[in-house]
Amino acid sequence: MRRPIRTSRLSITEIVSLLAFVMLAGAGVRSLWTFDLWTDGNGRAVGLKQGCVVYTHTIATWLPAPSTHLSGSTTGFPVPKNVLGFAVENRVEHNEFGNDKIFGVRIPVWFPLLLLLTAPVRWLIARRTNAPAFPVVTYAKRA
Repeated sequence: MRRPIRTSRLSITEIVSLLAFVMLAGAGVRSLWTFDLWTDGNGRAVGLKQGCVVYTHTIATWLPAPSTHLSGSTTGFPVPKNVLGFAVENRVEHNEFGNDKIFGVRIPVWFPLLLLLTAPVRWLIARRTNAPAFPVVTYAKRA
């Protein structure tokens, strides 16, 4: 029995996936102490806060603000707990200018990190050099 070997080196996709994994893991660890928020000025914002990627879309009655980057301490910003860290929020806030409709999604950082590891892990799983690409289809055709 021949020992399975890796038939190729890491591809560009796998290298980019590993680099994105390292960058997102570093940003996720940093987000435990400091939150970062990027806004586009039209009520949409993406941020990292307490180990979660947060997206919000606000339909406000006031004028839009310029696109900015905000950063600060997470001590005054509690994140409510939900199923495995995932959360979806849709609410209406009443203020002196009128009603603001706010939609928010929170995804824990571990989920995109897990997705980014699929290409490098697939490379680690060794196959025989003469193994078929789609064994289920190949074996079904022989029968």
